Amino acid sequence: MAEEKRDSMALKATGMTGKKRSLSDKKKPSKFSPKKKKKEGGKDMRLSKRNAAIEEIERVTLEAKKLSAQVLQKTAKSDQRKENVTELFLLLKGKVRNLAMKHDLCRTIQCCFRFGTDDQKQSILKELKDEIVTLCKGKYSCFMIVAFLRHGSTQHRLFVLKEIKGHMKRLGTHNCGAHVADLALQTTSHDTKQLKSLRTSLWNEFYGQRFAIAVANAGLDLSNSKALKCYDDIDLKTKLAILTDLKQVVLKIADKGLLRYAYAQRLSYEFICKTEPLRSIESEDAQKFYSSSVSSLVPLISEASLAMISTSEGTKCICRTLALSGAKEKKKLIKKWKGHINNISIHEYGYLAIVTALNTTDDTVLLKKFIISELVKERSSEEVLACILDPTGIGRKLYLYLLVSQDKLPRYFSPTEIKVMTPVEGTSKKDPDMRRSELNKQMKDILESCCIENVEQIASDKKGSDVLLHVLSRWWNEDVSKSIVKMVENNMKELLEHPTAQVTIKRAVNIEKEHLEHVENKSDYNMGSEIWKLMKPSVKAWLSINRASFVINSLLEHPETASDVRSSLLKHDNVMKKHEGLASIKVIRKNLKA
Repeated sequence: MAEEKRDSMALKATGMTGKKRSLSDKKKPSKFSPKKKKKEGGKDMRLSKRNAAIEEIERVTLEAKKLSAQVLQKTAKSDQRKENVTELFLLLKGKVRNLAMKHDLCRTIQCCFRFGTDDQKQSILKELKDEIVTLCKGKYSCFMIVAFLRHGSTQHRLFVLKEIKGHMKRLGTHNCGAHVADLALQTTSHDTKQLKSLRTSLWNEFYGQRFAIAVANAGLDLSNSKALKCYDDIDLKTKLAILTDLKQVVLKIADKGLLRYAYAQRLSYEFICKTEPLRSIESEDAQKFYSSSVSSLVPLISEASLAMISTSEGTKCICRTLALSGAKEKKKLIKKWKGHINNISIHEYGYLAIVTALNTTDDTVLLKKFIISELVKERSSEEVLACILDPTGIGRKLYLYLLVSQDKLPRYFSPTEIKVMTPVEGTSKKDPDMRRSELNKQMKDILESCCIENVEQIASDKKGSDVLLHVLSRWWNEDVSKSIVKMVENNMKELLEHPTAQVTIKRAVNIEKEHLEHVENKSDYNMGSEIWKLMKPSVKAWLSINRASFVINSLLEHPETASDVRSSLLKHDNVMKKHEGLASIKVIRKNLKA
């Protein structure tokens, strides 16, 4: 009992009696409790306002989508379209900034900008001022900025380009921003001086801050077209620093898979062109930078090679990559083209990559397996003929490369093409003509058969006739020469008066003449003799035709027909005097006196 009393006294002392509190003992309401009710009322008000805003956005979205669908209809009349665009503009006005990042509404803004008036376009751009760079990085809004550049006037493009000025490195290396960067750097024939200089300034931003300082020290601005020329006058240490900045940008672009864009391909090509001279500089730092750059960039370019062939700069980049690479890197790159060789070889730019691979790779077994064999198997005789007669000249470039010797390449390839396809010293050891002779054996049968079957068509084509003559020159084939004689026999008058066909016949006779000079065992069949037999009965008539007379002159120089042609011409000296004004007769008379 005494213990229970002590416990109860202790509980009383601490205020913990163990009894339940009555309602009267509960804490009285605070004087701040009325404000709690006000807070709850404020929360409801905010929710109602938020719901109203959401409803308003939903209403605007539905109406904007309906209007934009009507505007985009191909059958829509111009007056009705203008009304719908005006209504759409008024609906979006003042809300463009808030709606631009929404994936569905940014398309309606694009539609409004595309078909709107200049004032409406300017109003949209003003609302988006200071937000252009952010919108460039949006998954959907980036296409809206592309639409601004594509459908805007010069002033609208200037507005957008000025907004993204100073941010090109970030946009160029961003997955979404790359869309905008690519179009922003594309020049057109309608660009004003201001637009050109602004685009030049944007391009030079990729070279980094150190390059900008070097240009400023030279007294120029990044917008000056001569800014890049300052690079040549900079010392080696600064060059390496600038190239290090550029390398980081190029590698970042390549790592993100952005080499499909034209600006990325051009930037890669410029980097390789500026890195290549370091190979010959006797400096440890330069050599280290060169080797590390090639080893890191070549695999990335190999992965994107099929996409890069679509542009001139991209193809040149691949060509120089092949020229700089070792045997292993070349093999990896060529293997990437498997199954696409036929399409690449007739592409506007791609043919140069194939020719460069043939010109720089010593492994002829690899080339036969992945390039030559694919061309032979996949091309029918009709496709081979189409390539030979291609009016652009691209289709036959590969055949001409395989047929002509190295010293005759300038006749069919421009100095720029030859420069691009030339291997770097030390990367290729095999003689080019030896490599060519090993490669073209597989092409022999298909080219000869095509020339025999379509001899008249090819001989009458100004450019295609070169393929026929080089086939005859490289592999002298009696079947090809017989087909030429048969062609003359079937249609002699038309062919000897044809501006191209008569030249082809004349050159074929000259090729046979050179062939006979280097052959000990001469064949019984002679093309020149057969053509002369066809022309001899009507030689008097042929001497009155300038073009036909040039063929007679080539037969006069032919060892197998020279004596017979000479005696026949001397008998018709009066005819030659009558037509002595013709250029061909002057040449014949000169040869007769010799």
